[in-house]
Amino acid sequence: MQEAAEAGLSGSELCVCVCVCVSASVSLLFPTQTAAMSASLAVQRLAALSGALAVTAGAYGAHGLRLSNRDDYQKELYSTANTYHFYHSLALLGASRCRKPALAGTVLLAGMGCFCGPLYHQALTGP
Repeated sequence: MQEAAEAGLSGSELCVCVCVCVSASVSLLFPTQTAAMSASLAVQRLAALSGALAVTAGAYGAHGLRLSNRDDYQKELYSTANTYHFYHSLALLGASRCRKPALAGTVLLAGMGCFCGPLYHQALTGP
């Protein structure tokens, strides 16, 4: 502050200089995101969450379901559901890079629910 007074800057001029410098550095560090960029980021985060859930479900299938009294058909259904879950998660990660990530992500999430959901349900609850 003393250097600014010696340079001949008043308090309001110094405040304006500081504000301009801060806003310029913030805009360089955190650029504004367009709608496509934020949709892409949301789809990437959903892909990461889906992949983590697929790994968790796979660990349960390998350790928890193996020790249960379920028949082989239910274990095979669970394994198939988990495989499709992984495939959908990888496709969802790729969908974040396409031209319309929100649409592709929505279609893949719907497909995951329609294909994997009933298989998981039947494997866990039985016929």
